[in-house]
Amino acid sequence: MKKALPESLQHTIDAMLEAETQISYGKPEIYNAFVSPNANTTAVSASGRVMTGADAVREATVNVSKGNIGERNRFVEKIACDYVEGMCFFVIKSGVEIDKEDGTTDNLCWVITYVLKEIDGKWMLVHRQNTRSKP
Repeated sequence: MKKALPESLQHTIDAMLEAETQISYGKPEIYNAFVSPNANTTAVSASGRVMTGADAVREATVNVSKGNIGERNRFVEKIACDYVEGMCFFVIKSGVEIDKEDGTTDNLCWVITYVLKEIDGKWMLVHRQNTRSKP
């Protein structure tokens, strides 16, 4: 039987997913608090752009959040999750309608893979990859 996630890890995953919601409201700093300060932290956007280093990953989150004022119809479908001592991956499918300052709406859907590492007793994001998907 598969063991349950440690409580601290489950709490981090839940909090990270909530922090993703705040990007839709122009508040990237909540999500960015989960980004490991490590220079090897990476992210790959749905367009294939690769960001390397915590500063680049955080800057990308800030740029994505610019002009966002709210959201509607978010869904999150958990696909997979597993961990070994000190490392975790989880995969979700997520979609949302993000309202923009200019009156437009972005309809987005992705499959997102996250890799977390336990650093000094705290779970931190070390990699994230988005792939566009259909709802």
